[in-house]
Amino acid sequence: MEWWHPRDDWYLTEGWTEVNNGSRSLGTPIPWPDDVFIDLAVNGEIVSTWDKAQFDSINVAISYNEAFYKFLDDEDFIQNEEGEPVEFGLRIRSESDPRKAGLSLSHLYYA
Repeated sequence: MEWWHPRDDWYLTEGWTEVNNGSRSLGTPIPWPDDVFIDLAVNGEIVSTWDKAQFDSINVAISYNEAFYKFLDDEDFIQNEEGEPVEFGLRIRSESDPRKAGLSLSHLYYA
């Protein structure tokens, strides 16, 4: 659960007078701006930048509201058996509409 989402101005249910506004509608995702870019960084260095087309090509839902994204696939990244600390960075940017260039992460797996 993402408890930290703001709750004082939740526009999706504005004007509702009954549960689910009288129907079950899961809604339509808000599209990202055409000029959205996703920068992926490891240990302080940007290792990849995705544009909207690249993200859309891997954005496949495995169930409602859930998808997996492979941010890094490099078997040579770990140099020894003991491992070492890794710092991961993710930046989403858009010049035309930065407010619509957002992403909620609930889990991040590292193996």
